[in-house]
Amino acid sequence: MHYFKLGSIISVLCLIFPGIVFSQSNSTARATQPYVEFKVGQLKPNDTEDGILFGLSSGRRIDDRLFWAFEADYFYTSFTEATNVAGSGTDQVFVDFTTSILTFLFQVYYEARMGPGAFFIRGSGGMGLDMIWDKQRNLQTNLSRSEFYTGFAWQLTGGIGWQISRRGLLFFDTVYHGSSFTSSDTQIVNGFPVTTSIDVSGFGFRAGINIIGFWFWKW
Repeated sequence: MHYFKLGSIISVLCLIFPGIVFSQSNSTARATQPYVEFKVGQLKPNDTEDGILFGLSSGRRIDDRLFWAFEADYFYTSFTEATNVAGSGTDQVFVDFTTSILTFLFQVYYEARMGPGAFFIRGSGGMGLDMIWDKQRNLQTNLSRSEFYTGFAWQLTGGIGWQISRRGLLFFDTVYHGSSFTSSDTQIVNGFPVTTSIDVSGFGFRAGINIIGFWFWKW
């Protein structure tokens, strides 16, 4: 769980920075413009190893604390593991595993200033679509198998932000991603139908920057 240790260190560093007092006009600027977020972090899905997570979202305010947004995330992991495979008996073989997840979400986002300083609490909830590419390659036989899954996904986040300028907010979030699928393709093994499934639900963290009034979102 090394990524949680890294996340805890980042949280402490954010909290020990001194608060900077901003005027009410700065809060208004944050609440009345479209915004874009760029983010990067880690995710640990249940059925695979932890990997890197990239995200981009953009939206607009509902009121002074609530915002809506569309979000796109990309997750990638690749690792090698000794495992038992069909036809190998009790002997273990090394298999390369590669998983990529492309996620599209509609999101509602909450932000509130913590007192008069520069810190905010923030959170979001979203639902949408996961597209998952899962590949295994047997290093002994060089044979490979790929599965594709798609379906409903949801996500919750919570964290803290630090306003570094009139329109810029650095943030650190914890993330829970919910997603579990069964393949639509059925294989015949030893005369019986077999379907495959994958559970990529899991916790993670991410950090990034929220920019109000980003130039190509003047709508």
